Amino acid sequence: MKRSFVLAALLFAGESSACSETGAFGVRFGEPVPTSAADKQRDGGSVQNAMGFFDGEVPEPMPGFRHGYGANRDRSFVYAVDAQRRFFDDQGVKDVRAAYTEALAKVKEEIAVIRKSWEEKYGLSFQRDHENGLSWTADGGTFTARIYVGFFYKLNVECSNKSLEARAIRAAMSSGF
Repeated sequence: MKRSFVLAALLFAGESSACSETGAFGVRFGEPVPTSAADKQRDGGSVQNAMGFFDGEVPEPMPGFRHGYGANRDRSFVYAVDAQRRFFDDQGVKDVRAAYTEALAKVKEEIAVIRKSWEEKYGLSFQRDHENGLSWTADGGTFTARIYVGFFYKLNVECSNKSLEARAIRAAMSSGF
């Protein structure tokens, strides 16, 4: 039952959370990072300590995921938006290997659901980045959509505007980080 709920929530989320050159999860690229977003950077972006993601609520969230705004240190504009959900926690687990194997199968299924939904709804074409099937990228010309498993066993769904990300990188590189 729980598995069906998660998959249904992901299908719903995939239908309402567009990834395009103009924005994602109801957020418009190029706008300032909302003041309600966390002040402290959650994790690194293309340039560590000068670019990264700041946790915050988005207008069209994916249920069960936390979201972040990709911006450079000055937070003057959003170049990307992501959603993250931890799929494996080994605390209190007696058989870590079995729990990890189960979680890995589950996250691959979730990746497939999100991928299929975004391909059908938005015409994206995801390509597998690695043989293990844990990282997929769709090149939308002016934007990039990524679905991947990152550090600390987190499922990440990310959408970025290429020209704004390049502008943020230039600003970060010139900031003397």
